[in-house]
Amino acid sequence: MQLEQRIREAEGSLSARYDLKFDESFIELPTSNLRLRVLSVGTGPDLVMLHGVNLAAAIWSPWLGELKRYRAHLVELPGHGLSDPVAYRVGAVREHSVTLLDDLFDALDLDRASVVGHSLGGMFALWHAAARPGRIATLAARRADRPHREFLEWHLDEVFR
Repeated sequence: MQLEQRIREAEGSLSARYDLKFDESFIELPTSNLRLRVLSVGTGPDLVMLHGVNLAAAIWSPWLGELKRYRAHLVELPGHGLSDPVAYRVGAVREHSVTLLDDLFDALDLDRASVVGHSLGGMFALWHAAARPGRIATLAARRADRPHREFLEWHLDEVFR
């Protein structure tokens, strides 16, 4: 079985389990010269969700029921899931992450948005927020162990009310 087929089957199971209907898009990032996959769901204010290392966009599925009032954009970071691979340059990962998120926000037509990031995704979001104050409206970043339900419940209540 091909990797893409395995990914799509796993996502199909998650979609069925959590009653989700994702809008899938592949966005071209001109400055980063990458193509990223984004799964979007819901309506309301935009919420960008960035997963951790060795994960994929659908990792957020169990929490999307709590986020029905948002338009959640689950981004597959470079080298994960069905997004393009990337070769990071030593000493340039921070610069890459800032450019990547600028490109992503532009491609999604977002002047500002709230961001939830886990592990690698949280690090990228923190670096971007420091370099581009104001583009990220609110930010919740989670450490690398895993995206716990308690973290999301507390931060979503505190940050997004």
